Amino acid sequence: MIYQTDETRTKILSVARTLFTERGLFDTQMLDVAAALGMSRTTLYRYFQDKLDLALSIVTILMAEIQEAWTDPGAGPDRTGRDRVGLYLKQVWANTGGYAAHLRFFAEFDAFFSGARIPLGFRDKIAASLPDGGNPVLLALVTEAQADGSIRPDLDPHLTMATLLNTVRGLQQRVALRGEVLVEVKPQEATRLIDEALSYLLRGLAP
Repeated sequence: MIYQTDETRTKILSVARTLFTERGLFDTQMLDVAAALGMSRTTLYRYFQDKLDLALSIVTILMAEIQEAWTDPGAGPDRTGRDRVGLYLKQVWANTGGYAAHLRFFAEFDAFFSGARIPLGFRDKIAASLPDGGNPVLLALVTEAQADGSIRPDLDPHLTMATLLNTVRGLQQRVALRGEVLVEVKPQEATRLIDEALSYLLRGLAP
């Protein structure tokens, strides 16, 4: 029988999170995590079956932390549902600097588990670990905007949510990894990227 304790699991996640975010997912092996904890790899594998299992548990923790900072901007005078969608996404972008370590980890996770390193059952494991529907708050805002007529009714709300969120998060991760070293724009223009992107996207959502 394999005995596990919540205390040990929590300690493993804490140490692995530090190693993965400071040294990077590519440069940290399960052996490194076990060594930092002063435990054998056998014991570590009793808690997490492989690197994906451990990294995905950390993704879930970091995503929960970052999404706590994203809240519905609420209704306001002359504020349409599409306006609220735009304000919500600007709020997501505004947290880029404060959650740079989280975003770098997400970017490394996406890069590491790609190509030949995508294991069997990867999609199902991701889906089981993250919130249903991707981002429930943004999905609700898109649905409400369609109800008030400020977003086109022919658009699939879930696909619209996913498109908007992936656009912002993609830019976030790139900026988190590269800072102002984006060759397509001047350094002082980097912070304007999201305003331009959201402007185009929101215009495309209008009836």
